[in-house]
Amino acid sequence: MTANHPLVSIGLPTYNGARYIREALDSLVAQDYPSLEILVSDNASTDGTPAIVEEYAARDARIRVFRQERNIGAPANFNFVFRETTGPLFMWAADDDRWEPSYVSECVAALLGSPSAVLACTRVVFLDPSGMPRAGVPPLIDNPDLSSPAVERRVHILLSRGGWYTIYGVIRREALASTRLYLEGFGADVVLTLELALLGPFVRVPEPLHQIRLFETRTDDDRGTWHNAIPDRERIRAAPWTHLQEAFSKAIAASPIGQRAKAGARLGMVRAMYLTPTPMRGSIVAEADVRLGIAIRDRDVYHVLKYAGLKAAVFGHHLVPRAARRAGSRLGRHR
Repeated sequence: MTANHPLVSIGLPTYNGARYIREALDSLVAQDYPSLEILVSDNASTDGTPAIVEEYAARDARIRVFRQERNIGAPANFNFVFRETTGPLFMWAADDDRWEPSYVSECVAALLGSPSAVLACTRVVFLDPSGMPRAGVPPLIDNPDLSSPAVERRVHILLSRGGWYTIYGVIRREALASTRLYLEGFGADVVLTLELALLGPFVRVPEPLHQIRLFETRTDDDRGTWHNAIPDRERIRAAPWTHLQEAFSKAIAASPIGQRAKAGARLGMVRAMYLTPTPMRGSIVAEADVRLGIAIRDRDVYHVLKYAGLKAAVFGHHLVPRAARRAGSRLGRHR
């Protein structure tokens, strides 16, 4: 490890990843960056994953393997690989992704060249399950440009997306350590990405060096029981996006940034989720009646007022103040 090549710790949490994990490990060990450690945490897999990862560890001293005695859930496994590594730079690796050999070195160079940035990522190529490039992927799910010094702008752009993969970039450890890491909740990866974006800009390498598989459907078993530990899971599943907005509000409140920055972050969130025509706004509009009905049933006065007010003042587009509509239109064109 040198100043020009700080240690990059790669954490690969896996559960029943035997189908693709060889491709993931092959592309990680082929990285041209000279200072790497790779920690694989097997979350009590029941397929051939343990034998595969031990095979790779036996022939590459940079790889360490830890096997969980029981399935601890995906969020805890993601957090485990971070806490058990030491490099000043860290990245998570999905067990079904691939990376070009220059991925880590390009991200590290981008971070070293941008002292204020907390994360570096690249553009993305999306694959089908067979590993072939996938056609017709909406541009809103590629990694966005979050390099703005303005926290309001970063939050608005981030929450205007239709997909979130920047969390698989190279991250400064000190920044990641100041977040709450992965929580047990719907959209935990997006909440964590927001927490990082509150702390500083992201720098994006323009080349598409990260290859991500997209699957039409995934069950809880496929995700390593990702959502099984969510408290009050069925209630959240009935209206997940409105609960996600509430998680964003809590993340902003818990952030170590100053009050002025928090105010800007809240404004960016409100614009993306209520005023601008974004995918998440559409989901929240669709859920408003569900949340209002639940609140009425539970005699939850706060949420009755919130969702009744939103339906009247925001989701009824003809009632939105003209200035707010103009602001939303301008923001929408410049996402």
